[in-house]
Amino acid sequence: IAADRAKRAIAEISAKLSPRLSLYGFVVNRLRPQSHEHEYRLKELREMFGDLLLQPYFEERAAVQQATG
Repeated sequence: IAADRAKRAIAEISAKLSPRLSLYGFVVNRLRPQSHEHEYRLKELREMFGDLLLQPYFEERAAVQQATG
């Protein structure tokens, strides 16, 4: 999972290069609450990262998709 790799990378960089660097949290974006798969993955993220999941979660929006292409 990419979030876990990012967490490990930040820990490694902090230990070797920049002790002041720390992980504040993870942003959940493009969430579709009506999707069973997204709810399952969100539960999985909560179990893995607990309080590191920042709220509010950002739901998927057509306007954002159109703006980014």
